[in-house]
Amino acid sequence: MVKGYFIDDNYRKVIIAKARRFCKAKNKALATAGTAAANESEFFNRLLDGKTCTVDKFLDVMRWLDGNTPQAKRRTPLKSNGARVN
Repeated sequence: MVKGYFIDDNYRKVIIAKARRFCKAKNKALATAGTAAANESEFFNRLLDGKTCTVDKFLDVMRWLDGNTPQAKRRTPLKSNGARVN
């Protein structure tokens, strides 16, 4: 565990999934997210190609994504009859 993030062999999947959520929410390309988060347009594509990054870069990018990705809107729960709960 490093500063709030558990880093293991799946770290690429974790950071790519978070980057894709950012891209979907903001309607941006992965390269645009790489430039904004890591100051490197090919950052996420390099990870997809199996390359690595430093722990510091991983933490910086994760913090950036955490601070810049909108939270998913919570849906209003439904009653058993299908009506929305106010």
